[in-house]
Amino acid sequence: MPVTRDLMIPHWALMWGLSVAIYAVLKLLSWWNCGVNAPAWKHAAYMFAWPGMDAAAFLHVPAKPVPRVPLAEWYFACGKFVAGLMLLWFAVPEFGRFDTALAGVVGLLGIAFSLHFGLFHVLSCVWRQMNVMAVPIMNRPLSSHSLTEVWGRRWNLAFRDLTHRFL
Repeated sequence: MPVTRDLMIPHWALMWGLSVAIYAVLKLLSWWNCGVNAPAWKHAAYMFAWPGMDAAAFLHVPAKPVPRVPLAEWYFACGKFVAGLMLLWFAVPEFGRFDTALAGVVGLLGIAFSLHFGLFHVLSCVWRQMNVMAVPIMNRPLSSHSLTEVWGRRWNLAFRDLTHRFL
């Protein structure tokens, strides 16, 4: 018998609750001993307005200005965000009429595109425009030449930063 049945918590709520709790603990761990003296607003921004896990890079004031984000990158980031939302709003209901498993896969792709590839990239653009070093979480994973390059330098850099630092 699943634990959630005894607690009267839907499975999806337990999953999201655990994900948020684990993320919050890891975010706090990445920030705790970063050793960067920055204004309080920047610490708060790192904790609540940036999904990355490299506190030192985000909080550090660069010696020279962070390069401006090209307009093409803004369009690309916003396009990925919109594409993910389109999958969620239009494709998932269509596939759901025929095959719920396929609708679930398309939904996961929509969430990944709208959040990890889209919104987080848009946030990176916003922070870099404000002279904060916030490298996109996903660094063009399709440009990789090997599986090692995908996992080591291009896929979910927030997780990679955390594991490189603590593991």
